Amino acid sequence: MKHIRLLFVILFVTIIIIVKLSAGNAQTTGSATQEKTAEQVYKNIQVFKGLPASQFDSVMAFISGSLGVKCNYCHVNPFEKDDKPTKQTARKMIQMVFDLNKGSFNGQGTTVTCYTCHRGQPLPVSVPAVGQNLWQPANTKKREDAPLPSVDQILDRYVEAVGGKTAIEHVTSRVLKGSRIGADGVLVPEEVYAKAPNKLLVITSYPNAPIRVGFNGTEGWAQNSRGTNSLNKDQLMQLRFETEFYQPIRLKDIYSKLAVTTRTTIGDHEA
Repeated sequence: MKHIRLLFVILFVTIIIIVKLSAGNAQTTGSATQEKTAEQVYKNIQVFKGLPASQFDSVMAFISGSLGVKCNYCHVNPFEKDDKPTKQTARKMIQMVFDLNKGSFNGQGTTVTCYTCHRGQPLPVSVPAVGQNLWQPANTKKREDAPLPSVDQILDRYVEAVGGKTAIEHVTSRVLKGSRIGADGVLVPEEVYAKAPNKLLVITSYPNAPIRVGFNGTEGWAQNSRGTNSLNKDQLMQLRFETEFYQPIRLKDIYSKLAVTTRTTIGDHEA
């Protein structure tokens, strides 16, 4: 589970890095006091004018995750082109969300988001399935009176399932080799080198344009044929949490607010 989770985070950060590097290092070292906006760094920005450029990649990643799609669902190469109707629709939907939050909910800016309706699907479901309670697993009533396990019990079982505390602490380095699926659906070879407690190097071997992403526990960087860029604070925060080498035995330290709320099912198994 940890390896899968780590690869997901690496994929998330690598996508962000690719977008930033493909923009041609447009954000230059100029004003340290006034950050550039999205339209000053990227081309053909229409609905996100005024958004700090450092937040733009995270917003794109959030939209992608909310709809359960990849970048090529709306974009072609280069990204600023408007060839796909889905991109035009996305602009309308984003503006709709802006208007809803501005005119309702006491002006709270993030009460309604893409995920509010989409829930990980490109097309939101407008009505519930007949005969189904979508908010409660069908078999929950069978054991609704049984006490739930504690957070400690669940975490202890998780550590046991992945090999036990002693075995986990015995490992000090890890190498993962495989491929990840690019935005265009093409498999791209990737190597991940991790070292305790939280050092990481990711090499994504694009044809004639490899990308390296590194993290030394404090600072992060991304490198391609055009040079080396530092990661912004949001990307670094994500890596600090997720590249913790001994994460399975440190979950209570990493996540301060854990609670057991209900039962659900994964496949045929209760969880």
